[in-house]
Amino acid sequence: MDMDMDRNGNEEKRSVPASAPSLTTGQRLALAIASLVMVMLLTFGLVGIAAATHAAKGVGFLILFVVALFTCAAVVINIVVNRKS
Repeated sequence: MDMDMDRNGNEEKRSVPASAPSLTTGQRLALAIASLVMVMLLTFGLVGIAAATHAAKGVGFLILFVVALFTCAAVVINIVVNRKS
């Protein structure tokens, strides 16, 4: 509890809002597994589409680039969510 003064000099009790509860171990594990599954699905999906459409040779680099961006985003999301305050 925090004590503040009002206009008349009287003390007022003000409760400090509680911080959001942290994630459980199971929730962190679920986030990590979901991130891995999403990266795998994205990779297999892009490679499958490229193979099915007989894509040009330069498409491999684009697939690698998109997968790298998505992987970086998944890592950043996991770090931010699992960061302990």
